[in-house]
Amino acid sequence: MKTATQLSNCIQKNLKGPLGPTPTAFAIRQSLRLILELREHGASWAQIAHPINVAFKRENRGVMSADTLRGLVARELRGNRPEQTSAPPAKRASTASALPSGPGIGSTVLMKGESEKSKDGSLDQAASIAAVLEQMKGI
Repeated sequence: MKTATQLSNCIQKNLKGPLGPTPTAFAIRQSLRLILELREHGASWAQIAHPINVAFKRENRGVMSADTLRGLVARELRGNRPEQTSAPPAKRASTASALPSGPGIGSTVLMKGESEKSKDGSLDQAASIAAVLEQMKGI
C-alpha cells in the first residue's frame, strides 16, 4: 500500500518544474496513480488531501480542500482539462443567396409616432400635446 508520505513527496516533487512552480492540476495529474491507489485501499478524500496540503505548505502554496481534490481528480479522469477545452463551433453562414427584402441602403424607415417632417418624433409629439391643451381650454 502506498503511504501518505510517498504521496506528499510525489506532489512536492511535481510542484516544481524546470522553469519554476507548476500548476496544482499538473502535480495532481502526475500523482493520480498514487491517489487512486489510496482510494482503492479505502482512504477518504480528506485523508488524501492531508499529505497533499503538507506538500503545499512546504512549497508555500495554499490549502486544498477534500472537495476541491475530488473535483480535480474527477476532471482528470474524465479528461476535461481546462487547457484542452475547445472553442464553440463556428457559426455557418446562411445558404440563402438573396439579400433580405425591405428598404434599400440609405433609406429611412419611420418609427411609430414619427412623420417625414420630424424624423425623431419630437415635433409630432409636441403637436399632439398642443392639440390636447387646446381641447382642455374649452373645458
